[in-house]
Amino acid sequence: MQAIIAIEKWRQELTARMSAMARTYGWERRERLSVAALIKILSSCVCDRRIKYFLENPFSSTKEGRFDSYYREKNDFATITILDHIKAALSVNGIKAVIQTERRSDIGRYDIVITHGSPSKVCAYSEELRVEVKASLGFSLEQIARYLWHPSTVILVRVITRQVAKLEPSTLQRFIIFSLKGLIAKADRILSGELYTIPGTDCIACPDSECSHNHSLARTSTPLITMPDDEFEDDLELFFRNLSYVSVKAARLVVGRFKNTPSRDQAMHAIPAQSTVGRDPHDQHHN
Repeated sequence: MQAIIAIEKWRQELTARMSAMARTYGWERRERLSVAALIKILSSCVCDRRIKYFLENPFSSTKEGRFDSYYREKNDFATITILDHIKAALSVNGIKAVIQTERRSDIGRYDIVITHGSPSKVCAYSEELRVEVKASLGFSLEQIARYLWHPSTVILVRVITRQVAKLEPSTLQRFIIFSLKGLIAKADRILSGELYTIPGTDCIACPDSECSHNHSLARTSTPLITMPDDEFEDDLELFFRNLSYVSVKAARLVVGRFKNTPSRDQAMHAIPAQSTVGRDPHDQHHN
């Protein structure tokens, strides 16, 4: 509990900085933008000048390039398959839960959120699991680090590498607070105008044309980014071969997390009736 309180304190500090940044750069007046988008820009860029450019030109921060929809299809299919297996495992074990997909928060958008308890009482209970599915090799540690700011368990599934991991934010308190403090300091520096312009590989695709380090190339058209036939065949075979394994393992972790943990409504049934709590047993004979 102390770890959760400490993390929440620094998370609120960061949120306050994001609110100040939104006011400074006019994000409050722009629709389709969120605190999560601000945090992502802040935490994913090393160059302060690049961050400032994206804050002033928010819609330029979207990635350029047309990726084959195959990657998105893989992720959607993997999420559905894994979720269906989790639902079956919960049902077989008699575990009640509410499941949501693509749930938004001020940290990001979660692939799957599973809340333990009956649908009518689940809002009063915070026993949650978040499942993040990565079907391809693409993997963002910046995103996972953000997800650790919420106290609930994260199950990370990487289909193509046959990996399933359970991350408990309570055991990573030192790193989480360290990262939150770092982002707060970064936000304070940018708000004060003390910027570090740092040249690097990002300069090749940077939209800030006025920066002296900019090396972006003018493109008349953007090619479709895909893979050759032999890689496509290998990737598909590996994907289907691994999907059943990670689905089973993810379901086991979910069931194991909830099986011996009473939900809120179960816990309430375990509490003695209020009329007898704290009463001397001998008093019952005088009623």
